[in-house]
Amino acid sequence: MIPRGEEAAADIDPSRHAYVDRPDIGMVGYPVLPEAIHEMHCVDKLRQNLYYNKEHTKQNCEHNHCVPPELEEWDMLHTEHCVEILRRRVACTADLGIVPFMWYRNSGKLTGDSIRMHTCNDYDAIKEFTAKHSVKQPPLGSPGGLKPPEGQFIMQEYD
Repeated sequence: MIPRGEEAAADIDPSRHAYVDRPDIGMVGYPVLPEAIHEMHCVDKLRQNLYYNKEHTKQNCEHNHCVPPELEEWDMLHTEHCVEILRRRVACTADLGIVPFMWYRNSGKLTGDSIRMHTCNDYDAIKEFTAKHSVKQPPLGSPGGLKPPEGQFIMQEYD
């Protein structure tokens, strides 16, 4: 949560970004998430939507991760948003290392040797920091759940 008064330092636009004033549930400020956590969430979202991942398809919706019918359009837009976020990240961080090719079996096909040296940040440290500083929001639609206050910006479509 970014407190009021620190918006500029965090590049938060008060006319656009959500502000929550719910001290009863420990949420006061602008809710935020590190980009790395958001991007890994998007990778997981794509994994869940792969056609062969039967645990996440509509044929098997006993699990609590399935999207209710009234949120299916949002879920589709959410998935499209994740593809775009990951596309932008790949373009932004464009790794200039090389990927040499290897023969795949005896098929005459080439495949990239992607097990190469990369310079990485400590994602586990980012996860630990986020877990330590996160505020759990109430489930959607629950009594006492979050609702946008009158006059706050409400996003209608994913950008």
